Amino acid sequence: MAIKGKKVRVGVAFIGGLSSLGGSSLGGTKYYEGTVETMNENFLVFTDGNMIGIRYIQTIEVIG
Repeated sequence: MAIKGKKVRVGVAFIGGLSSLGGSSLGGTKYYEGTVETMNENFLVFTDGNMIGIRYIQTIEVIG
């Protein structure tokens, strides 16, 4: 399914353990939302310029 131009919610994996940064765990999943400008074999790029490395994406959910 093509996602260019669609609003998505992306789950990104963060490697962690027992350590914390500023009181929050370094591991787990963080979610980002935005409209996809482009996606290639290395990055997903949102229209606001933010980029996510493909290798860290756990899930992509089309929300609009």
